Amino acid sequence: MPPLQKGLREPLLCWDCEQKLSPYEKYNREILYGGVEITGSRKPNRIEFTGLNYKRVRVFYLSLLWRMSIASHRFWKEVDLGRHEAKVREMVLRELPGEPYDYGVYCIAPLFDGQLLADFILEPDFKRDHRGRFYRVILGGFLFMFYVSAVRLQDMGKQLFIQKNGHWIIPVIDARNIEFLREEAKRMAGR
Repeated sequence: MPPLQKGLREPLLCWDCEQKLSPYEKYNREILYGGVEITGSRKPNRIEFTGLNYKRVRVFYLSLLWRMSIASHRFWKEVDLGRHEAKVREMVLRELPGEPYDYGVYCIAPLFDGQLLADFILEPDFKRDHRGRFYRVILGGFLFMFYVSAVRLQDMGKQLFIQKNGHWIIPVIDARNIEFLREEAKRMAGR
């Protein structure tokens, strides 16, 4: 029997869908933890990946967004895609990556005393602005922000989201300078 993966468990997919998404999950795990040949360079304030498989990255993160929305566990209660849920589901099941700005995902590597906390997971929340919602969650130590709106962020997509050529810039920021983490630290301290 294979070892169980860490994390929250909730059966969301049929066996066929699990098999379809498994290669996407494996590829993305190997990007973060090694096992896939990609080119990455570390700059003082960012990590730049090149040579990523755009489709594999995009479909995985779309599936993650969709699964967070349909999950019933209270951990995911803030994620509700509403009218976008069916479209994201269709993109995942048909393995359509879409454009970088279609439900774009932005990733930040927050550092705590200079280190990335790979086991750090933080319950998602969302912020609304004039363009739509941003869902924020920390998984595997990385802060992911998913943009959900009918308004396209084509101009921002050039800078924030994985590009079709496999290039993805991930800012590296001191955790104390990230509003979401400061707010969460205050909330947790008040418990």
